[in-house]
Amino acid sequence: MQTYGEAESERRSGVDVAGLAAAVLDLLGAVAAETSEPAAGPSLLLPWGLTLAMVRHHAGPVELLAALLAARSAVLGSSGLDARSEPVPLPVPDAVIAATNTGRYLVGLVRRAAQVGGAAPQAVAAAAQGALAG
Repeated sequence: MQTYGEAESERRSGVDVAGLAAAVLDLLGAVAAETSEPAAGPSLLLPWGLTLAMVRHHAGPVELLAALLAARSAVLGSSGLDARSEPVPLPVPDAVIAATNTGRYLVGLVRRAAQVGGAAPQAVAAAAQGALAG
C-alpha cells in the first residue's frame, strides 16, 4: 500500500486538476442525488466514478485529492454554507483511502448544500463548477 507521502513524491505533472475537479463535481452531484441505499449495501458509484475520473484525466490519488479539495472549496464558495463550520478533511497515510473518504464527505456536503439552498444536488454541483471556472 502506498502512503500519502510516497504518492505525493510521485505527483504527476501536467494533470489538469481543475478539469478533474469539474468531473468530480458531476459525479458528486449524481451520487448525492441518489436517495436510497441498495439492499446489498452501499453503492459503488462513488469509488468507481472516482477511478474513472482518475483514468480519464491521467491522474493519481494525490491529484484526485487535490481536485476533491478544490471541489470542496467551490461547493462552499457557491452554496453559501459557512466554511468555518465544515471540517477540513485530513489525509490519512494511504492516499487512496484519503481520496475515497474525502469523496464520501463531499457527497454529504453537496447534499447539505442542496438542502439548505432548496436546490437539487446536481444544481449545487453545477454552481460549484461555475465557481471553479470563474
